Amino acid sequence: MLPEQLWSVIRRSWALILAVVVVCAIGFVGLQVKAQRPYHSSVLLNVQPPPATANGQVNTGAVTQAVPTIQSRLTSQALKTAILADTKAYGGTFNVTADLVYPNGGVLAVTLSAVNPDLVVPALDSLYKNIRKYVTDDVLQVVVTEIQPPVLPVQDSANKKAVLAAAEGLVCGLALGIFLALGLARWRQYRDLTGRLERNQGVKTLITLPEASEPGAGREDEFILLAADVRADVLSRRASSFAVVSPKTGSTRSVVAAQLARGLAIAGHRVLLVDADLRTPRLEGALASIDASPTAPFTGMSWLPTETTSVPNLVVLRGMALPKVLEHLGMQGTGPVRLVAGSIAAIVGEARNANVILIVDCPSPDGAAEANAVLSAVDAAVVVTSGTLRRKDADRLARLIDQITKLGTEVIGLVVGPKKDYNLRPVPTRSPV
Repeated sequence: MLPEQLWSVIRRSWALILAVVVVCAIGFVGLQVKAQRPYHSSVLLNVQPPPATANGQVNTGAVTQAVPTIQSRLTSQALKTAILADTKAYGGTFNVTADLVYPNGGVLAVTLSAVNPDLVVPALDSLYKNIRKYVTDDVLQVVVTEIQPPVLPVQDSANKKAVLAAAEGLVCGLALGIFLALGLARWRQYRDLTGRLERNQGVKTLITLPEASEPGAGREDEFILLAADVRADVLSRRASSFAVVSPKTGSTRSVVAAQLARGLAIAGHRVLLVDADLRTPRLEGALASIDASPTAPFTGMSWLPTETTSVPNLVVLRGMALPKVLEHLGMQGTGPVRLVAGSIAAIVGEARNANVILIVDCPSPDGAAEANAVLSAVDAAVVVTSGTLRRKDADRLARLIDQITKLGTEVIGLVVGPKKDYNLRPVPTRSPV
């Protein structure tokens, strides 16, 4: 999942990554050319055994032991402090590097660099003096001599420094850009709660509806895709009754139910759309938004008090007709729970016998016990969420999906709705170019 997020970040944020690379390259060039072009000079020091003793023996092993010690001393803070004390009249700081040129002969190439060119040669002279003193004070069995005196201070060319700095800046910028892209990808992966639901709950996102202010809002294209997904389940005979449910009220659930029913009806299926949300009914408004208001009683489904609509093949059973369903079944009951629980199973059976696809606008499970009656009676469910999906919303969705699964109903997928509900009216789909 992370590579997909990373590629998406790179595609969308390539300008930001490129800006980081350019800024790093320019910054490195500016630092190197202006402030980091020190003067440097070098000196060759020879570490050799002392003159032969009276019996002619020379302690050559002392060189092997002393060279690493002297080399570390050359770059030590103690020596740097001593040199600064000797050269305080010149001012400035310096850096020293000591490389072993001839291991067998004990020849050290010592390079000293400083921004102040007047400091370089005096600092090298002080370095040589202090190293000789160090050898004597620590009774090292070697003699340090100067093979080559300090050369005149030189400074690297601006072009060379600029090229090196640009290369360093590009590498650093690319590294920062990659780390930035990885960070954004991980952040997006963390925020991709619908993807997490798909991984953890096995629920795919069927469609994502545009915001009301976005281009394309109000088109039917997304609902045609949704209807196609549901139609696949219908044609495979895995399901013929569907509940459209949301973990909270105020979502685009009723609009999704109405548009889904309309899409299946236009595709040639006979569809019965039932309003089971008696506490906060919104289906009639959603039907009006798609110009599918009930027009006349429908007698083609036996005893069900259904009504035809202006959309061919689409029949509606409004919530106010549920008491008539109970009356026909010889049941007594008032209130949303008894009305829905007593009638929904009979409606599902009647629709299945009549070879009709049933779409139920299901109440919200929060505080509405009749939702369980709907979800346990239908074959499958489409879950709708609205607005920005936060962690608590994802947790509620996960609990709802678990609840539906435990009731023995299949979850077809998730519909991600806009932050603000809107009335969708039929708009011709985009014609092929």
